[in-house]
Amino acid sequence: MAAAASNGDLLGMAQKLARLGYSTKLCSSSGGTLRSLKHSFLTASRPSAFGGEPTVWVVDPAFSQAFQVLAPTPRYAFILSEVPALLVAPLPRVLRAVLLLGAELARCFEVKDLPLPPWRHADALATRYDTATAAEVRPDGVAVPSPSPATAAAPGAAARKQQREAEQRERVQLRLLKLGVPASAIAAAAAGAELSEPPSPPTPGADASRQPAASSRSSLDEAVDSPRSVVQAAEQGALSRAFACGAACHERGGYGTPDHLRLSRLDRLIGELGQHQLSLRQQGTSVTELDERVKAIDRKLVEELQALWPLRGVDVQGELTAARSTIEQLGKQMALLQRDQEEARIQSEKRLQQVEGRQAEVERQLAALAAAQAAAAAEAAAALEDLRQGTKAMLSEVIGRIADQFDALQAALDEAIGCRQAEAEERSAAAALVQQSLEAQRQWMEERAAALEAWLEAGLEAGQAAAAVTAEQQAQRVEDAAAAAEARAAEAAAEVRAEVQAVVGQLAEQQAAQQTASHQLEQQGQQLVSLADALEQQRAAADAAAGQQAAAIQQASEQAGAAQQAAEEQAAAVAALQQRVEGIAGHQATAAEAASQTEALLRQALTVWQQGVEEQWAALEARLGGQLAAAQQAQQVTAAKFDEYKGYVKRLRREVAEARAQQEAAGAHIAAVRSEFDSTHQKMGRVHAEAAALGGALLEATAAAAAAGSAVRQIVRPGAAA
Repeated sequence: MAAAASNGDLLGMAQKLARLGYSTKLCSSSGGTLRSLKHSFLTASRPSAFGGEPTVWVVDPAFSQAFQVLAPTPRYAFILSEVPALLVAPLPRVLRAVLLLGAELARCFEVKDLPLPPWRHADALATRYDTATAAEVRPDGVAVPSPSPATAAAPGAAARKQQREAEQRERVQLRLLKLGVPASAIAAAAAGAELSEPPSPPTPGADASRQPAASSRSSLDEAVDSPRSVVQAAEQGALSRAFACGAACHERGGYGTPDHLRLSRLDRLIGELGQHQLSLRQQGTSVTELDERVKAIDRKLVEELQALWPLRGVDVQGELTAARSTIEQLGKQMALLQRDQEEARIQSEKRLQQVEGRQAEVERQLAALAAAQAAAAAEAAAALEDLRQGTKAMLSEVIGRIADQFDALQAALDEAIGCRQAEAEERSAAAALVQQSLEAQRQWMEERAAALEAWLEAGLEAGQAAAAVTAEQQAQRVEDAAAAAEARAAEAAAEVRAEVQAVVGQLAEQQAAQQTASHQLEQQGQQLVSLADALEQQRAAADAAAGQQAAAIQQASEQAGAAQQAAEEQAAAVAALQQRVEGIAGHQATAAEAASQTEALLRQALTVWQQGVEEQWAALEARLGGQLAAAQQAQQVTAAKFDEYKGYVKRLRREVAEARAQQEAAGAHIAAVRSEFDSTHQKMGRVHAEAAALGGALLEATAAAAAAGSAVRQIVRPGAAA
């Protein structure tokens, strides 16, 4: 899915480029047997406005992904951070960047002590741009396959080879420039190398790839939207490895080596000799002059050979090779020392910047912490002072209020006690008056009750006596009447008996008498009944008199009870009054007790409130003390951290000083190596000058000998012909 999405993005980008007028192709590399090397990219070209061949640009939106590693070294991470994901550059430049980044990747694995996988080699990474299939993308988005995509891999390999050869020539030229060889001689040697280069078989696109390789430095300036970081990394890599690849160039025997340069010089001398012979032919020099010149050349040759005779045992080539190897070693050491010095300087500057940043951050944090602590201390002091003032004001106000309440309560209690005392005095006076009046009434009631009791007793005694007398009289009367009646009855009975006895015989005769007698008896019976009624009436009268006496006695007793009840009521009133007086006294005692309890409660409440205020004050002081202790502890911790950071900064400064000392020592060593290199260079210059002088003399002698030989041959040929 990711590959399909990537191809879709490439196709869309190719369509946009095609709409802008570029000839765009969607290229893919096979990657050989490694799937990770399969890659797709774009090539875009447009005819130049000045005519000539169009420049082909490689568009790779995933250029940096091939060089990603999990744990890069700082150097590789720094280089990789400058490599863009999207790369737009000519193919030679892309291959150059791939080779340089591949070398840095190999160095990263070497520093990590890890084996470099085969698909991570620079040559393997360069095969990502060996086009296996190519499809031309039209503006409408249609991709048309190229007719012969199989032959597209050869130009890439040829371009890589030419790129390597161009890099080797650039390194040799740079090294010769550092050795002091004139630029004209280097250009002439390069021209001779190009002239003496064997012809290569024609390949498709070889001319197009040779032109960017020969003018790689000019094509670097023509790149549009190309990453400068890759160019800088490539140039820095080429400069750092200019001396490291010298031995490899000697071993490969490639073009641009000293042997090749020497052969090119000999070819150039032979060419000059041929031109000299041609000029001699054109001028038509005489034989005598030629003989004189030959003799002069012989004498000069003898003199020069005599001068060069002591140098016959000197191995100039060996000396030059040894000096060259020494120079190369010194150059390598210098490059390594410069690189190490630059890395140490960069690391020391980074560490110094980090230390300065940390120190500034720590100073800012300390300043902020000190300001925060000062502000917190000021706020705590202000809050404490406000709390003290507020507490004092509240205490004074509460104490004033409590004092006012106590004063008002004391005044109210005093007033209430005074009023109650006055009321009690008035009530006691009234009670005394009432008691006196009650005492007088009681005495009067006692006297009256005594008099009434005496009167009642006298009346009762008199009534009882009168009633007894009357009763006795009535009883006597009744008894007398009864006795008289009985006597009369007895007499009547006796008379009746007598008459009955008298008239027993005269029953018939005396029936009238009997009737009369019965009538008399009836009358007597009625009289007896009337007497009984009278007796009953007398008895009722006696009973009525007794009842009247009893009623009078009862009335008297009721009057005595009423008097006694009145006396009891007066006594109850006196008791109630005394009880009321006692209640008033108890109420006064209760009020006094309540006042004392209220005062005790108020005092207890004031004590509890004072204790609560003291506890709150103590808690506040403890909290403020804890905050101050915590602030002091934090300040101590901050001071300790600051001291630690100071120590760390001092240690880092000491390390920086040591690094600077090491850097200075390395600089001194580099200066010493440079001075030695300069002395060696001077020696080599002298040797080169001597060798150049000897070579010039030898060339002149050879030229003179050749000229003489040619003149002799010309002279001899006409004679032989004759």
